[in-house]
Amino acid sequence: ISKILVFSSLWFFITLLPTSSFFPTTLPMDIKRLYIPSFGFSLLIITSLFIKSIEKKMKVYLVPIMLLCFLYFVILFLTTIKRNSLFKNPIALWKDVISKNPKHSEAYIEIGSLYMEQGKYQEAIMVYKKALEINPKSAKGYANLGLVYSKIGEIEEAMEMYKAAINLVPNYYPEIYNNLGVLYLKLGKYHEAIPFFKRAILINRNFPEAFVNWGNAYYFTKEYRKAIQKYREALNLDPNHIEANYNLGVILMKLGKMNEAFLQFKKTIQLAPYHSKAHFKIGMLYYYQKKYKEALKEFEMVVKLDPQNKDAREKIEEIRNLASKWPVVEQISERRKK
Repeated sequence: ISKILVFSSLWFFITLLPTSSFFPTTLPMDIKRLYIPSFGFSLLIITSLFIKSIEKKMKVYLVPIMLLCFLYFVILFLTTIKRNSLFKNPIALWKDVISKNPKHSEAYIEIGSLYMEQGKYQEAIMVYKKALEINPKSAKGYANLGLVYSKIGEIEEAMEMYKAAINLVPNYYPEIYNNLGVLYLKLGKYHEAIPFFKRAILINRNFPEAFVNWGNAYYFTKEYRKAIQKYREALNLDPNHIEANYNLGVILMKLGKMNEAFLQFKKTIQLAPYHSKAHFKIGMLYYYQKKYKEALKEFEMVVKLDPQNKDAREKIEEIRNLASKWPVVEQISERRKK
């Protein structure tokens, strides 16, 4: 039994060690931590009882002990089934956590995030506020509440929440700085937005979204060269960033670099085949080159993806009015090439 005692004890403490040192938890209760370690504890108890029961003086208790062990596993089995049913509904799971620990602010934040994913913004606001009542120093709570406010268009409230989160953890969440900068862009305060994107990147250099938004700020102030630089920096981090590819194409098109712009829009469509704006831009590039058939195909795709797009409909009508002239136009184009 001494060997079993040593093995079980080592199993329990070694498997518990990672969540107690390398990956410490701040939660007062966390059942997940004991899933694997409990095997060692259970092995020790059951083996000890079994060995004792087969001794001469304890044989009479063998059947009751085995029944108790069986009952123990039945109870564990039934409670596991009940617990698994909660895992099917994350909101119900976190509400169950709150019923056992009403002061669990993180549980309220998780419920708020789930409501936000479902588009239930008012419900999310209520539970985030409850989380902040319990823990007024929760930066995550303020940040998530700010995100909800921004989604429903309450920009001032969103900015207030983001700033409260920053005051609590100035150098931890680059996303907060980025989101705050985006709100300044929405307010038309382009120069004021830039420092927030800079700070986000200072915290996390591998943050393409912040580079894109920084580029957007330069785009709105018509500093196109600087905008191109930021979009390219974003693409160096993530070559498949859809917005960076598209926005870079828009600026290159404005600067008359049509071939480069065309490649960027093509890349955008490769990444997002249903990107109606990229299809429209390609259509316009074909239109400028008098490649009306190709342009028509792109504009028709735009209308298919975005039936309310008036610009595409107008171009389709215009090109169809030129349909009878296509052979002449194509001959002229061929002569120019020669």
